[in-house]
Order: sequence, then C-alpha cells, then structure tokens
Amino acid sequence: MNRNRREKPAGAAAPAASPGTPAVPADVRDPAPDPDTELRELRSSIGNLRAAAEALAMLAIPRPARSARASRPAALLQAVIEEAERASRAVDRFATLVRETGTGRPGGIVVSAPAFAAEIARRAAAELDLVVHLSGKADEGLHVPLAFSDPLLGAFGRLRRDFSVGEVELTARRHADLLALEAAFSAREPEASRLREEHHRVLSGGARGEPSLAEEARAAGGEAWLAIRRGEATFSLRLLLPIPAAP
Repeated sequence: MNRNRREKPAGAAAPAASPGTPAVPADVRDPAPDPDTELRELRSSIGNLRAAAEALAMLAIPRPARSARASRPAALLQAVIEEAERASRAVDRFATLVRETGTGRPGGIVVSAPAFAAEIARRAAAELDLVVHLSGKADEGLHVPLAFSDPLLGAFGRLRRDFSVGEVELTARRHADLLALEAAFSAREPEASRLREEHHRVLSGGARGEPSLAEEARAAGGEAWLAIRRGEATFSLRLLLPIPAAP
C-alpha cells in the first residue's frame, strides 16, 4: 500500500538558513544598558514633552472662556503638563535608588580610572562646553564608581555656568588607601573673588538636577571640597573616596 512512500533518512540535516539571513555568533550579546545614560535620555524626553505641551498651550487659538471647545483642549494640555511633572518626580526617585546602589556600595558599577576620566572629558565637552585635560596617565588598576560621573559633572557645570571656568585639569591617583580625584583650574576676576565667597555652590548640586558632590562623597565614606589658594586665581576641586573593589 505504501510502496511509493519515501522515508526520511535518519539523521538528516536541518534545512539551511536562507542566503540573505546572516548567522549571529552565539557569543554576541547586546550590551547591558547603562543606568546613567538611560536616566539622561528619559529626563530629556520628559523635558521635551513638557516644553511641547507648554508651547501648544501658548499657541492655542483663543475661544470664549465658557466654551466647551475651549475647555477640552486646555484641559488635555494641562493633563499632559501635569503627567510630565509627575514622571519627572518619578525619575528623580529612581535616580536616587540608582545612586544608592552605585556610589561604591555593593552592586555599584565601577570602571577603571582612565575610562572614567575619558568619559568625564567627553561628556564635559559635549554637554557643558568645558575642556577637561587629563593630567598624566591614570593607574589602570585604580577604579572609580561610575555613579560619581553625574555629581562631578554637576560641579563642573556650576564652574562653567556660574563662574566662567573654561577648562580644568583632571587627575586620578591613589592617595594612601584612598582614591583621589583632583580638578585644577583657574578663574578670572571678578569670578575668582565671587568663587571664594560662594564656593559652596560648586558642591551643592548641578543646575540640571545633578546630585550634590559633597553629599554623595560623604554617603560613600569620603569627602569633597574646593581648595582655595589665598591671593591666587587657582583652585582645586578635590574628591577623596574609599577605593572600590575591582569588578
């Protein structure tokens, strides 16, 4: 009855992939998301949403105050603005959680000192229009908590925006059993005199919402301060932290 039936040979190979489908190596994986990058993108998106809603509210065609056609669009725009503000607060709370697990505590992300310095220099140039020179060659075996990039850039942003500092020289080194980060810079008058009086502003948090460098350093068991030389226009932003374990 089954004389014409063809049996499939045992161990026959599976059909080959189509020529247009490239093979993906088994060891290729998508890179793990960076929390700081994701938070910056989310903040930017929320800010754009809120700005667009406020612009639409300003451009809305005026109608009689009691008109239903007037109240509905205005109510929708107001709802968008309020939701953007609520999302922004949620991001702030999430950022706090990320920092609590990232400032040298167990589970925090650490990178080599040269990689940290290079990332700070790249972001300072792109985000702050600030030139960061890397002084000397940092120890490859020295590691820095990645969560300190935002507080440090917040302090740099204050220097750039509030005191017209155009460039800093960043050094990362080992100081006894501590990690020492130092950013040396100069300021012109009258900003130099004002910086001597208002130096606390540099450590109190960035204008874009970055956390306080002083508070983050203390929370990690370290210290941050601005060293001022009397009679000179040179300053040093210094950060001492416990050396985190290598990843």
